[in-house]
Amino acid sequence: MSSVFLNELVPLSLNRSELEVSDLIVGVQTPQRLAQAMDYRFPVIPKDPVKKSDSLSIYIELYNISDEIRSLRFDCELRMIKDGKVAKEKKLSESFQGDASGKRSEKTFSLDISKLIAGDYELTVKITGKNLKEEKIRKTLFRIVG
Repeated sequence: MSSVFLNELVPLSLNRSELEVSDLIVGVQTPQRLAQAMDYRFPVIPKDPVKKSDSLSIYIELYNISDEIRSLRFDCELRMIKDGKVAKEKKLSESFQGDASGKRSEKTFSLDISKLIAGDYELTVKITGKNLKEEKIRKTLFRIVG
């Protein structure tokens, strides 16, 4: 596994009254047999590079979900950029529900990358919602191999 650093990293806000979004975890979906055999409950196995034949899995968490936004739908925009050009874009309307305390939620998305050219990509996830004060954007780099 490789590590990547982006120049535009924004630290998570310590303000517990403001919605916050985790860093992105990119990889492949955890096979059910592995999850059962190893008691591995995390939905994504971090992997970089990712094979074109794999479906790209993206894991993200939302924190500090307030009562005002707890059951609302959020628009998520997933954009993959290669060589400065949009290679794949997907817009989703997702429902994020808080956990038992109502303060945390998690989502896993999958993207078909089989038709993309091998190389380095930047993945941007932008989350917007009706009652959000500002959009939340997270980015990560990853590589697709043949």
